[in-house]
Amino acid sequence: MAGSWLPSRVCSLRTLSESPDSAMPATIRILIVEDNLSDAQLAEREVRRADILCTFRRVDTRDGMVAALREFSPDVIITDHSLPHFGARDAIQVAQQLSPGTPVIVVTGRLGDESAVQYLQGGAADYIVKDHLQRLGPAVLRALSTKRSREEQARAHQLQAATYRIAQVALSTPGLQELWPVIHQIVGELMLAKNFYIALHDTAADLLTFPYFVDEVDTDFPSKRLGKGLTEYVLRTGKPLLVTPEVQGELERRGEVELIGAPSIDWVGVPLKIGDRTIGVLAVQTYAPGVRYGEREKEILQFVSTQVAGAIERHHAEAELRSSEARLKAIIDAALDAVITMDGTGTIRSWSPQAERVFGWPASEVLGRTLSTTIVPPRYREAHERGLAHFLATGQGPVLNRRIEITGLRRDGREIPVELTITPLRLADAWVFSAFVRDISERRQVEQRRAGQYAVTRILAEAKTLAEAGAGILRAICESLDWQAGVLWILDRERDVLRCLEIWHPANVDLAEFERVTREMTFVRGVGLPGDVWAGDGPIWHRDVTRLAGPRFPRLAHATAACLRGAFGFPIRSATAVTGVIEFFSREPREPDPDLLEMTAALGSQIGQFIERRRAEEALARSEMTYRSLVEDSPFGIFQSAPDGRLLAVNPALVNILGYDSAAELLAQNMARDVYVDPEDRARLIEDVTRRGSLSAESVWRRKDGKTVTVRQTGRAVRDAHGRVESFNVIVEDITERKLLEAQFRQAQKMEAVGRLAGGVAHDFNNLLTAILGCADLLLETLGPEVPEREDVEEIRKAARRAADLTRQLLAFSRQQVLAPQVLDLNVLVPNLEKLLRRLIGEDVELRTTLGAGLGAVKADPGQIEQVIVNLAVNARDAMPDGGRLTIETCNAELDETYAAEHFPTRPGSYVLLAVTDTGTGMDADTKSHIFEPFFTTKGQGQGTGLGLATAYGIVKQSGGYVWVYSEPGQGTSFKIYLPRVVDAPEPARPAQDAPVSLRGSETILLVEDDEMVRTLTRRLLEANGHTVLLASRGDAALELARRHEARIDLLITDVVMPGMSGRDLADEVQTLLPGIKVLYLSGYTDDAIVRHGVLEPGVAFLQKPFTADALARKVREVLDVSTRRA
Repeated sequence: MAGSWLPSRVCSLRTLSESPDSAMPATIRILIVEDNLSDAQLAEREVRRADILCTFRRVDTRDGMVAALREFSPDVIITDHSLPHFGARDAIQVAQQLSPGTPVIVVTGRLGDESAVQYLQGGAADYIVKDHLQRLGPAVLRALSTKRSREEQARAHQLQAATYRIAQVALSTPGLQELWPVIHQIVGELMLAKNFYIALHDTAADLLTFPYFVDEVDTDFPSKRLGKGLTEYVLRTGKPLLVTPEVQGELERRGEVELIGAPSIDWVGVPLKIGDRTIGVLAVQTYAPGVRYGEREKEILQFVSTQVAGAIERHHAEAELRSSEARLKAIIDAALDAVITMDGTGTIRSWSPQAERVFGWPASEVLGRTLSTTIVPPRYREAHERGLAHFLATGQGPVLNRRIEITGLRRDGREIPVELTITPLRLADAWVFSAFVRDISERRQVEQRRAGQYAVTRILAEAKTLAEAGAGILRAICESLDWQAGVLWILDRERDVLRCLEIWHPANVDLAEFERVTREMTFVRGVGLPGDVWAGDGPIWHRDVTRLAGPRFPRLAHATAACLRGAFGFPIRSATAVTGVIEFFSREPREPDPDLLEMTAALGSQIGQFIERRRAEEALARSEMTYRSLVEDSPFGIFQSAPDGRLLAVNPALVNILGYDSAAELLAQNMARDVYVDPEDRARLIEDVTRRGSLSAESVWRRKDGKTVTVRQTGRAVRDAHGRVESFNVIVEDITERKLLEAQFRQAQKMEAVGRLAGGVAHDFNNLLTAILGCADLLLETLGPEVPEREDVEEIRKAARRAADLTRQLLAFSRQQVLAPQVLDLNVLVPNLEKLLRRLIGEDVELRTTLGAGLGAVKADPGQIEQVIVNLAVNARDAMPDGGRLTIETCNAELDETYAAEHFPTRPGSYVLLAVTDTGTGMDADTKSHIFEPFFTTKGQGQGTGLGLATAYGIVKQSGGYVWVYSEPGQGTSFKIYLPRVVDAPEPARPAQDAPVSLRGSETILLVEDDEMVRTLTRRLLEANGHTVLLASRGDAALELARRHEARIDLLITDVVMPGMSGRDLADEVQTLLPGIKVLYLSGYTDDAIVRHGVLEPGVAFLQKPFTADALARKVREVLDVSTRRA
């Protein structure tokens, strides 16, 4: 009888409703096609015993079944084998036509194996014999599980297709406004999404914006500040949220959200995330009671959110391409269960066609074989047989009547994962075991691919560069998809070739030379597998690379040696072009896998987005690093300050200039209060830069340690949109050292100018003094001791000698005196002076000498160095009128580049230091700046000439050394003299030459002197000693005289500096004309003609003006006699 029949009670389906993986409805609807009410009740009872929450409807005709399929929508159909006008085959046909996918279970009183197989082949999910009706509950569970699996597979296909479409649309649409409606349409195809919106968080403005929304109630979605709505909750937590009215109430009760806008029934929101950062929310909501959302809808939005977030990031970052992870879901193709029957001995008794497909054995060959040796891998056979024996002995088995996953063995030796359900059945005194086996290889493969995709997504999310991610990507794909080697090629844009970035293979796979050759090779378009993929912009699969030749696979020999056979490659794509290629290799020939090829499209796009995003990030980082380096590494100080003096930003150079320990410490200071020595100076500069817009000025600043620095500032004012000055950007150069060097250079120039003036005066003055001294000497020879005028002449002679001393000191200062240097040991020279120095400084001044051990030698005129020490000692004595201590110290010194830079014009090198230090009154800075100038003195009238320190300065400089003075008022004075250290050993003291017996002679002398007074006087002095004198006032006249004079000329006496021809040039010409003639030079100061830097050249005879008659006679006699002896 047809009609509706509801159960008197319902049961809790724990195994389904409490399972985390369950997706079954809360109440299972079961349609029973049965004309016998008692049999229907028995069927209901058995289903209830399986603890299934269900409701029933019974029909017994075709029309009743058709109506029930339309109205009742059953989840499972249980049909009797035979009804009066309607049978199981009819029920199966009706179900397949009107409700495809709904499992049908046939219940019959008696059924042979052949009929059962026919039902199963005809589409029945299972069959149950009424004598064993207790199997009905498990059969319903299996049928529901099978249905669920198929529905999930269909949903997975639909979801995968949708995600592929979104990925393709995100790449092809020019902007987000074009992308939003397409995404809404795709989501609407997956679920009811009439009310749909996207919210983005503008972090800069801290606003929530709604670039896209479609809503049947709310028509306005204005931008707003973050509040406590559901959207902000997801944005804040970064987690997806499914909100039912009950969840809404609980969140409001806890104060975590507030109702904003029209209330909806269900609301689902998922975060749009880039890495760990949530950038927005994608949400749907329903206002209709008949439309409800659940976990499925939330998962769909989560998949969509990845693509949406990636598209948003790509467009918002401009240069960053789509960065969303392409989370692809592999599809598990449903496999029909294999039905196998085994007896108690383990012998196979039945073998369905599905078993043939799963295990590769035809029924004709497998019947009668032992099950364990046929489909159980060798390592598990002993456990299988032990379990069978245990059940036969005890009736208990841990794997019976439940679904388990195990490993099966195919005929070709390949192991496959299977899902197994074993049901024992007692027939008479024997056991029969029914095994329902499902090949889950494809599902496992899909899971592995999904794991590979998730692994790639995770690696890309965590990696900073493709090089860092490369090995991980290759390993994840190889291990999850069973490839033995992977190679990542990246496009070298500069050379337009593909270059190997990474290669990976398991440790137990030896690639031999293939790996080395691959790392070294590059590929152009159209050559090799990478080049072909690049040129074709699509995946390429080679079942067996050993069948390729020529440019299609240049690495063939090495691949063959490494036992590589199967290969495929796919492109890595950016938005516009191929940026790389990934290829994989296997040890066995491998047939093309369409699903894998489809998956690689998304993987290539995902990796390409990563590459483009990272390149953009690197370009941005390089740009930031460049500008940061310009500031951080600049040798100039750079800062930004507010008009009130607050420092807003500083660079390390400025921190160093002002002597602070860190930028943070300097930022706590105020420019006006803590940096400017004169705050008014800053006020003037601020007024000027505000008026002109730019700044260029010098200022004096105060360092942290209190010292001052002089800086040059260049900057500009920064104004806001209204023209008000917001801040000042300033570049600072520390010119303190430059100022010091400029002052030192000006001082050196001044000393040089004074020296040239002093030398010039001394030269002319020496000619006058020569005439005065010579005439006085001649006059004294004619006056007897008793003549009253003799005393006046001697006073003239004394005054001339004092004047000669002054000119000699001037020449010493101007470095134009003639030196006779030798290698000296100052540790010998200083002690020899002690007795003289003690007489000079008096008893009130204590003399100390500190002589350094291992002192190096110097090359200088010993008499001049003694003069320097004496002058400094006398100066120190006068600075200590009440007594004190005078210390003379020697030691070796190394002057480095830093010292030289701070003491212009010192040169770095090895020196000997001679320091003379007193404890006297000291000097101020102004006095120190003049102490080496001629005639400058701080002593009273008539107490000094002002030439002592000037003379010391000139001697030291002419000796190649440097002198520096350190003094402060009341703190004494220290003169530090640095003389160049030489490696030669000090010379022994020269023995005194024996005085000639007589100064007279009869030789002929050619005298050349441009000054008439000196020429006349010298002639008289020479003739007075018996010499014949030939006179000339110029060089050309002297040459002419030498040519005409027929007699011997023994000696040429010539002034060095003369108009026209110099004395040195004249001597060279005369010696060429008269070989063997001797030469004596006269001069009031040095000249490079006969000396080098004030030092006589070897073999040159020289007499310094002014000279006395006796000095001239002795020098002439010495030159003539020494020359004669040498000749």
